[in-house]
Formats: sequence, C-alpha cells, structure tokens
Amino acid sequence: MSNDFAQIYQQLKRPNQEIVFHFARHLLRDQTKIIDFNNFKNNPSKEQNNKTFRIPIQSDFMFLVDDASMADLIPKGSPVFCKSQSTAKDGDITVLEVFRLGTICRKISYDFEEGTVTLKPLNPEFTEIKYEYDQVKVIGIALIR
Repeated sequence: MSNDFAQIYQQLKRPNQEIVFHFARHLLRDQTKIIDFNNFKNNPSKEQNNKTFRIPIQSDFMFLVDDASMADLIPKGSPVFCKSQSTAKDGDITVLEVFRLGTICRKISYDFEEGTVTLKPLNPEFTEIKYEYDQVKVIGIALIR
C-alpha cells in the first residue's frame, strides 16, 4: 500500500501534495490522542508503563484533552476515560469526530427542530459551535463522576 500511496502522491501537483501532507499530519495528531485499551494491554511501551491511571472497568479507550475548553472539569492535558458509543444523550460529555476540526471533547446539546448539534465547552473563554448532524460523529461518552 505504501508504494501505491507514494506513486499517487508523486503524480499530484505541488499544491495538492501540500494539502495531502497537512491532512495526513492532522490525522496522525488525532490518532495519538486516543489510546485503545485492547491495544494498550497487548503492546505496552516503556512510556505507557511509567504512567499510572485508575481506569474505570467499563472504559474502552482514553482520550487526551489537548486544550483548556473543558478546564473546570477536565484540565488541559488530562486523560478522559470513555465508553465506546455512537450515540449520546443531550448534556453528555462526549468525544467526537468533528468535520474540519478533528477529535475533541465537548458537552453535546441537540436541537431537533433545526437538525443541529451544539458542542459546548465548559470553559467560558471558548465558544459554542453548532453543526448539522452529519458533520459530527460521536465516538464515545466520557466516564466522569
């Protein structure tokens, strides 16, 4: 597959190569924010062994919050343990894949009449963002007491 990708990449014009490069870098950044516990248990690295977390038994993955948007409840750089789930209730703290934004953690609110989802940060310094349903994919629900 890497040969196919390299051949396709080389055929692109320079501006399109830059788009592909930036998109791939963005995907890699998001990929490192989620730790799958099935993979974690089978392939522990030295770095993972040096960190100790109390992991809720019902959690499926851990998400690292990389901004201060949820600051009062979840400080920047903190892990959030989550249950894999593709749906969320109004008011749930969720980990979402958002169109043109990446993977984030926010409180979710639905407007069924408009067909939109509002992603609400807990930190008032961040703004709410409204999306249409098809631009947001729930990955999991935060397990927070």
